[in-house]
Amino acid sequence: MASPILKVSVKVSGAVLLDGEPFSLEGLGAKLESLKADRPVVWYYREAAEGEPPAEAMQVMKLIVDKQLPISLSSKADFSDYVDRKGVSHPRFTTWDGVVAKVREMTAGGRYVGIIRPDRSYLLIAPPSKDSMPANMVDMMAKLVPPQPRRSISAIADTYFSWRVGGAVPTLAETAQAIPFFGMLLGLACIGHSVCVFTGTDDSMAAGCRGTDLLIVDDAQLPALSADWMKVAAPVMRNANIVAHERASFKLKAI
Repeated sequence: MASPILKVSVKVSGAVLLDGEPFSLEGLGAKLESLKADRPVVWYYREAAEGEPPAEAMQVMKLIVDKQLPISLSSKADFSDYVDRKGVSHPRFTTWDGVVAKVREMTAGGRYVGIIRPDRSYLLIAPPSKDSMPANMVDMMAKLVPPQPRRSISAIADTYFSWRVGGAVPTLAETAQAIPFFGMLLGLACIGHSVCVFTGTDDSMAAGCRGTDLLIVDDAQLPALSADWMKVAAPVMRNANIVAHERASFKLKAI
């Protein structure tokens, strides 16, 4: 199941809205707590953000942080953008096809590994340079997926971890803990392949697999996928090579 998106607004007057409906601070806190097990993300907008914030705005932020929920800031009342850590506004993607196309563009040639979050925002992580990698590791990656022609590779894993309270970026160690084969993905990017990670839940499957040559599925994510996920994934792939990464054995197994 996809992580729910909670749209929280604070007006200049101090009025608090959740998904467009007025909420008291106590009610908002109770709602956030009740949904915490569903692993939501909060989209937050404050009216007239350039001015002095009302006291309610600080209380809302405290509630979100105290609940340890990830937050994505918007500068527009309709939440059609997000503001990055440098304060730059970017449009939100309304479809999975749109965000996958953008991430494929950014990961072309192995410049980054792209991690797409459940709300269609994304995180880019640069792989090490090929020259800095041990020769045996480069050879291992080349045997797994030869560097020519360059391929489009997708991985299915739980990407919720990539949000951090306060907007911090996860470390490589945290990323590898959440996705045990992330080192392999970095290695494949290092030799020039485009690598994209997504959740595979709801309507993301077809978009994330479209045009790909290899799909690697974290076996821990399999219970979250629909019963017919392979029937959705295989027909849209350029080459229907689908493998599972088994956490117990740390091996890839064809499925």
